[in-house]
Amino acid sequence: MSSRSFSLYKVRVSSFAKFLSFVVFTLLYVYFTYNAMPEKKTAVVRNKNITWKIIKGFETRGIDLYAMEEEMASRRELLSSTCQKFRIQNQNPKVWEYIIDAHHSLVWCKVHKAASDTWVHYFNILGGYNEGFLRKSKKSPMTLLRAKFPTPTLFQLQSALRNSLSFIIVRDPLERLLSTYLSLIEPKNEKYYSKLKRRIKNMPFAESGTNTPPTFMEFVKYVLDNKEDEYWGTTNQFCTPCMINFTVIVKFLPILQLETLLDDQEYILKRAGLEDILNPTKVRIHYLVHEKGRTRNLLPHYYQQLNFDLLYDLANMYQVDYDMFGYNITKYFMYLTLE
Repeated sequence: MSSRSFSLYKVRVSSFAKFLSFVVFTLLYVYFTYNAMPEKKTAVVRNKNITWKIIKGFETRGIDLYAMEEEMASRRELLSSTCQKFRIQNQNPKVWEYIIDAHHSLVWCKVHKAASDTWVHYFNILGGYNEGFLRKSKKSPMTLLRAKFPTPTLFQLQSALRNSLSFIIVRDPLERLLSTYLSLIEPKNEKYYSKLKRRIKNMPFAESGTNTPPTFMEFVKYVLDNKEDEYWGTTNQFCTPCMINFTVIVKFLPILQLETLLDDQEYILKRAGLEDILNPTKVRIHYLVHEKGRTRNLLPHYYQQLNFDLLYDLANMYQVDYDMFGYNITKYFMYLTLE
């Protein structure tokens, strides 16, 4: 080998050695940097394991349809007896609260703050919108829904009810009321809430500063003066269940830290044959991801701010709803004794 060739060979070997050293150093750097973050690595693995366990549990867990049928019959019977107790009759259904999906033989009465946003989303999917479009659209979900499912006439509603699965989702009225208030005081919210804030602030009883959100007591006073609002109006008033024989009454009701809402929704999907469109597992995961129990956990904090007279007036306002759907208002009066 000539001296010139040897020199070229040494240059090539040297360059390759440098390149190899660079690769080895980079790999070592990445390795030690990655292992220097154990919490992040552990969190990722843990989240994957939890998701897998949830999905496997939902896939293997079934619901007893016969038991659900008996439960629904019991809820309908309680509703009917309450209608008779208060002699409620000749109510005109508020058709603008109803969504009719004739293609899937489904009728729903929307109760604000009772999984309403969730089911507006589901009906949009049933109407043919895909998830990607719904995420990107600048139109409100309700505007999109009404483009697919226009507000029915009374005749259309009565006709649809004869051959459809009809359902209503109900919630403890005072928990629903607090959920509305929490949306009201969020820094960024809908135009409706911004206007509502100004109206409350202009009321004679308003004592808090104009630059601060209304207090819960101010909000409650406003509600008691303006009972006929769909955001907090009674379910009896807006869905007129004494006039509608709902197939399914879905309930927010904690039992051993679980929600019957999950089973009730799955029951609807099975009864309506919607499992291929609204997968029960995805519906359950969607609920668990978005429901953090925030409102329920804050009930004592807010309701202890009221006085007995205000709470008593709220109890009277929602008395029919409490009796009709089997909720208990006693705990709210106990909150008044908390310090």
